[in-house]
Amino acid sequence: MPKQDAGYKLLFSHAILVRDFVHAFFPYTNDPSKEPPPDATQKISGSWIDESKILRRDNDIAWLCKTQDEDKQRQFILLIEFQTHPDPIMPVRLNSYASLLSEEIHRSGRMTTPDLPRIFPIVLYNGLRPWNAPLSFHQTQQNEPLELSPWQPQSQYFLIDQLHLPNYQLPSPDNLAGLLIRIERSVNPQEATQWLGRLAQRLKELGEENFQKSVVAWLTHSFLPTRMPNIELQELHTIEQIIMSIDNNTMDWSVQYIEQGREEGRTAGLEEGRVVGREEGREEGQLTLILRLLIRKFGPLPTGLKTRLEASDRSTLNKIADALLELNSIEELKSILD
Repeated sequence: MPKQDAGYKLLFSHAILVRDFVHAFFPYTNDPSKEPPPDATQKISGSWIDESKILRRDNDIAWLCKTQDEDKQRQFILLIEFQTHPDPIMPVRLNSYASLLSEEIHRSGRMTTPDLPRIFPIVLYNGLRPWNAPLSFHQTQQNEPLELSPWQPQSQYFLIDQLHLPNYQLPSPDNLAGLLIRIERSVNPQEATQWLGRLAQRLKELGEENFQKSVVAWLTHSFLPTRMPNIELQELHTIEQIIMSIDNNTMDWSVQYIEQGREEGRTAGLEEGRVVGREEGREEGQLTLILRLLIRKFGPLPTGLKTRLEASDRSTLNKIADALLELNSIEELKSILD
């Protein structure tokens, strides 16, 4: 297992980080401050993945999460894939993981259809170049024959491109996931130590000594070796010691590669965009127009509905466009998507 993946798997074995992570990125329907945040309740063993070498992926992690509203308790599975490089078949992989997980839950007798929990698939990516792989299953397939579109998987995943996430999308600095992302994005030692100090203080406030041990292991074995390749870090046991080690060593902070990667990504993205844009421009233009017309007709769309529209294939979008003038409610729109 790559060290970066192993480091993240260690961090996300702690419920307190998963809780903050879900609080930050869960697709709330309305105002997050007015909705009960989901809570991570149980880590699901990786043994649900098929044992064959082709399908087994040890770096996946899954948690059972629950959210409590006034009327009922809702639960879902958080499924995270850690990536350092874009994968052109990521939607296919995550679709298979989700299917295997649901199958195992059903086989275990814990839940049966039609009560299997929904799955929230996330790719947490910390590569240098912006993520350029497909986000939904239908983007990995040929468009023809269109007649078969209704029977194709409609799944997509939620992408968190840490190094290229817009600042306004960053979680709060009091959020553990937000602090870890800011540490990843640090472009010099001073910025890194600033956020490391904030993280150390936050962990003291929470009394999370076990999680701090995992953070130190991630820093010394995964994160810092990519920034400080010539510095010995094995004997450091606290975040404060790591901060002192960074301050006491003059080194070429290799994370200036982030800016290099961003520039390379922009250059590569221009060329890729020309090709992809020619292939997908028409479909994306149709989706943009449909979304604008629907918002004008019904007002702001629920997040879940907007996500389903963005994942729709060309055939479904054509059906919506044909019916748009006659649609009288969101429910009628949903019936087309079902």
